[in-house]
Amino acid sequence: MTIIMLLSLFISCGKNQGLWPTRSVAVASVSPAVPEKYSYELRDGNCNTDKHESGSFVKICQMLTDEDLNNNCAKEKRIDLFNKSSCEGSFN
Repeated sequence: MTIIMLLSLFISCGKNQGLWPTRSVAVASVSPAVPEKYSYELRDGNCNTDKHESGSFVKICQMLTDEDLNNNCAKEKRIDLFNKSSCEGSFN
């Protein structure tokens, strides 16, 4: 009796199917990632931070906080950019 029940289970699974149904899978194509460049140049009155670039978001955030690198210029604008860019940590 058990053998008949098992055979009927395998036979009743459907035409052209095994025990588990098969599924079609589509193959997607993905383009390689393109490195991003981050940069800024800020002016405030007569001073200029000069243009600074980095391929790293973390590094550009650190550069915003560096007074010497930015010629002690546009601190309020740098703080604003730091905050609006959601840089980690706090501007010191």
